[in-house]
Amino acid sequence: IHKLNTNERVIILFDVIGMWYYQYKNGKYSRDKMETWIDLKFGSDLLEIVESGEQNLYGSYKKIFYRWSATTMSSNDTNVYCNIDEIYVSPFDDKVIAVRCDRKILASNDYGNSFKVVCIDCISTIYWSEDSDDGIFLQQKISNGLYKLFYASIKSRSPSIVVFQSIVKLQSTGDVLIAEVNFKSKVSYYVSSYSHNFKLAYFPSKLLISSVDFHYSTSGTLYAIVNAYSKMNLYSASIFSLKFVKIFKYSTSLFINPYFSTILLANQVKNGLESTFISFNAGSEWHPVRLPYIDHNGLPITCEASDLCSYFIKLNDKYLIYGESSPWIIYTEAYIKKKTGIFYYTVVSRDNGVTWKIISQSFSLKTVVNRGDILVECPTYGNSLKYSIDEGISWIPVTLANSDIKIISLLPSLNKEEVNSYVIGYSFSDNSWISLRLMFKQYVLDHSCEPSEYYYWNPTEMDSGSHCYRGTLVTLPRRILNATCYTSSDISSLMEIKKCLCEPDDFECAWMFTREGVSCVPDPDAADDAIDICGPNNYYLEISPYRKITIDTCDSTDTTEFNPHNQRLCQNSELFRFVVVFTEGKIFAISLDSNNNLLKNNMSMIVDTNTKLVDVDVDPFHKCYYFSDMNGISKYCLTLDGSTRSIVYKSPLVEEIEYDSIGGNIFFIEKNKLKIISSSGKRRTLIDYGVQTFKIYPVISKIVYMTASNQLTICNMNGENSVILPVNTNYMKYSFNYQTNEIFYVNEGLLKSYHISTGTLKNYFKITAGRDLEVNGNVFLMGMESIEVYNFNGNLLNSIPFDSVDMVIVDASIFVNYQNVCERKCSAICLMISKNQHTCLCPENMKLVDNICKCNEGDYGSHVECTSMCSLLQFKCNENTCIDEKFVCDGKIDCPNGLDETNCRNTDYCINKFRCNDTECISLSLVCNGFKDCSAGQDEANCLPTCVPTEFPCANGNCID
Repeated sequence: IHKLNTNERVIILFDVIGMWYYQYKNGKYSRDKMETWIDLKFGSDLLEIVESGEQNLYGSYKKIFYRWSATTMSSNDTNVYCNIDEIYVSPFDDKVIAVRCDRKILASNDYGNSFKVVCIDCISTIYWSEDSDDGIFLQQKISNGLYKLFYASIKSRSPSIVVFQSIVKLQSTGDVLIAEVNFKSKVSYYVSSYSHNFKLAYFPSKLLISSVDFHYSTSGTLYAIVNAYSKMNLYSASIFSLKFVKIFKYSTSLFINPYFSTILLANQVKNGLESTFISFNAGSEWHPVRLPYIDHNGLPITCEASDLCSYFIKLNDKYLIYGESSPWIIYTEAYIKKKTGIFYYTVVSRDNGVTWKIISQSFSLKTVVNRGDILVECPTYGNSLKYSIDEGISWIPVTLANSDIKIISLLPSLNKEEVNSYVIGYSFSDNSWISLRLMFKQYVLDHSCEPSEYYYWNPTEMDSGSHCYRGTLVTLPRRILNATCYTSSDISSLMEIKKCLCEPDDFECAWMFTREGVSCVPDPDAADDAIDICGPNNYYLEISPYRKITIDTCDSTDTTEFNPHNQRLCQNSELFRFVVVFTEGKIFAISLDSNNNLLKNNMSMIVDTNTKLVDVDVDPFHKCYYFSDMNGISKYCLTLDGSTRSIVYKSPLVEEIEYDSIGGNIFFIEKNKLKIISSSGKRRTLIDYGVQTFKIYPVISKIVYMTASNQLTICNMNGENSVILPVNTNYMKYSFNYQTNEIFYVNEGLLKSYHISTGTLKNYFKITAGRDLEVNGNVFLMGMESIEVYNFNGNLLNSIPFDSVDMVIVDASIFVNYQNVCERKCSAICLMISKNQHTCLCPENMKLVDNICKCNEGDYGSHVECTSMCSLLQFKCNENTCIDEKFVCDGKIDCPNGLDETNCRNTDYCINKFRCNDTECISLSLVCNGFKDCSAGQDEANCLPTCVPTEFPCANGNCID
């Protein structure tokens, strides 16, 4: 117990190491734990000490920063005496932000040795970004209630980027940042995962929103409590699609445990009654939380509906605490409301909210001590506290002082190696501050837990015999009750995750089917014979009534009755035009007639990818669909024998993609950089900074993209010669019309165009900004609930009810005359620059010699691109030359040394390929890709993770960064 007289200057600081005491003596401050003295460089009026650590948050500390009341700080433009109001220290690296009293924001990337001004007249809210250029988000006040949002780089000297000209406020939850924008009295929300690229969140169009409270789940779901029409409802959306749907009515608050991301606790206020519900499947089904049977004195609790009784648990951060090393423990306050009054309690749950136990009937301070599963509770005024080592079943009292004290705070240690708790209070009888450190590891828990002192547990849906959820069984180690051992500092390392066999609950009804009891039957409201119609991609579907739920990972080996059948091509191979749309994991196609109108009765589902899609594009000549998701870029192709699927590029950071039908390349955005990858797997970065969204137009050899400062820019297909277009748009969707060479865009509710050749600007008609805009003879607008087609006079031609995320217009006739421009022309990447001309590009660190990419002289052997230059889709001619494997043994010499046509025999049909059996072989790139491409699945047998050193091998064979 430390007693500190009030006439002494003292600072008590909690950090990741423990609690420090800085006491002022002889012009210096002493830190008791280190027994060292700190010189004050800025005078003795010290207000606060902040420490900055290395990149490892729990590692050693390099430097101490001071917050002082009156001193100088040099900046680039002035040297003025001014208070430093706030200091922020980055949790990631060596960045430090100082906020001066004149609202200048100063930034340092060398632990505070030097600063530069990054924002003037900014408010103090700082949001860190983990981008490679080490940036921060800043808000600058422009009027009452409105702010300009900046992105500022600390390390580089590039100017700050304006992300939004006007926002109402900024929210952060988990790894997500949300900007609230009010434009013409309409509120919109834009979401970013701490990058420059904000994407619009889509709520039902008729919803009049007054406020939204967002919550992020580690499962990749964003939840939103929406206040509209004086009613509050809970919505959810994938972080990729951002399409919100209602999952719970009259919800006022939400709690998501990061360890159990699919289990939700939500409060509801309905007909004046407040109650708490729990969901075990991410909001699909809800159950009332069970009321405790007895109170803290062991007396029974009655709660009858006739008494208008309700049980309400406080779920906001002010009251709720959960254990970092024991996440199944939730410690909070609750009340039971009856006609006779409201009864307040402190409650604890030992199973993540399924059941609850009343601890006391008073307001108190509470915490959960790390590594001990120890609950600690003390009153705000008194001389004792109590703790429990058996998760709240029994309690042990501890006397703090001889007289009552005012308890200010009760906190656990942030150091994962400690099993301590800290109490700070004030004694009025002694007129002094009292601080205590409760050391459970030394006096209560005497050893580290042995394997025999753990048991494995997982949260189970009430009254359910199944412990699996969406094909996965997650179990956590728990200390057996009354064991006097302390647990591991890293609970995630002991977590067990197992795959379950599929059960009926893992499937839902497929498209064109509906639920009838426990079975899926044909939907009577579906179009007649729609499944048998040859769709726009010239194929028909043979489909099972059952479809595995998108996020489900169960093993369906023994559930063949649920597995979908193959998709088969029709024999017609004519050129076609259609619209591709997607929602969640499903890709659909809708035919267009000769006048570019939608054919309502000719819509087909292409594929259910069983993943959360980010973007989709089409190769119309090879009937292949490219899509991006959390795994990267994948390719799904329809063949005469069914279909094939492969991964083109692995990365969880891929956003928009566009397919080049002339060069056979894929353009994509990764971390705000525009990149290209060829069919042979060669990659190159075209634009290395600030690309929010883009469109490619290979017929005119141009790319149009939106910069981080919302400027529409045009450049060549190789990313060079960028020119900012003289257009203004507050809408991130735009389209190019090949018939007129115009770029169409929306600004302030009006459809406009810019002519590429003449620079002419033209206004068309008023339009409601939807999710997507495409122009191809007509104007296609993707709304919240339908696809609408307009002519250029603004007349609505037709529409189809469809709730989709995005759309792509596919018109093979545009590219049919350009198919030979890039054929066999380049060794790496080919781009068309005019109707009969092409240019070749090489990956980084390589040079172009006679249309062949070779390693730079002096750099050979120092770059991955050069030491392993040929990809799995290529044949290696020599040390400096690769060709596409499809050109091997095709009767034409493509290698300079002719190696591709050497030793070719008719029986060698599987050269440089994987042999499935005596009559079947596949590309090497399809081996061990997670999909069975051989008819008997030989390509996926005996597969082991083959990850690079910077990747982590998952149990299912995938690799992640």
